Amino acid sequence: DATDMSLLAPESRGELHAHGTLGGTRRLPALTLSEHGKGIHHDGMSLDSIEAQVAFDMGAARRSKIDLHARNFTYQERKLTALDLTVDGTTASHVMRLDAKAVGLAVQLQAAGGVIHDMWQGQLTTFNVDGNESLHLVLEAPIGLLASADHVRIDKLCVHGQPGRMCVDADWTHALWSANLAAQDLPMSTLTAGLTPSLEYRGRLSVTASAAGAAAQPL
Repeated sequence: DATDMSLLAPESRGELHAHGTLGGTRRLPALTLSEHGKGIHHDGMSLDSIEAQVAFDMGAARRSKIDLHARNFTYQERKLTALDLTVDGTTASHVMRLDAKAVGLAVQLQAAGGVIHDMWQGQLTTFNVDGNESLHLVLEAPIGLLASADHVRIDKLCVHGQPGRMCVDADWTHALWSANLAAQDLPMSTLTAGLTPSLEYRGRLSVTASAAGAAAQPL
């Protein structure tokens, strides 16, 4: 319960009021949290305001709910003007919605899924990208998602529309990871959203990229 966050560090500022509990296990955590803050500046990060209500228990069958709203979040060179996250349902079956906005870019996504055998499995059902230069991309088809402490996988996610198309997929384990990106006619303003707002980036890019690595090996 801090009305002056300079208690954390001399250069820190802002108010933060929060109370909650964290328990469970590493694989099945349980969190309850009530939080609100404003005018926060700490360690290269700033945030105008944040409100959060969380009641989430991965090991229980009762209803879980997350409701988080943040405004004007800045970290180093990047800035998000708005971030809204909601999760509603039970551990076995819930829906997540995320809305994020930066200068010249808005992203909406929705996913549905649940936890089975210590692993979250589900589908991304909505993914919309809107921005400058008449950019409007939508998800071509629902795709599978998997996440656990040991494995994260995103099946081939493709969005298309105006003016181009973009696909990405990724797979990660402790021993090995890989990621692929392919984009056609993607506006540069999309890639630079929230970066140096005083400058405007123009032009379009077509990109094909792959990256892979292992735990003890170079990229």
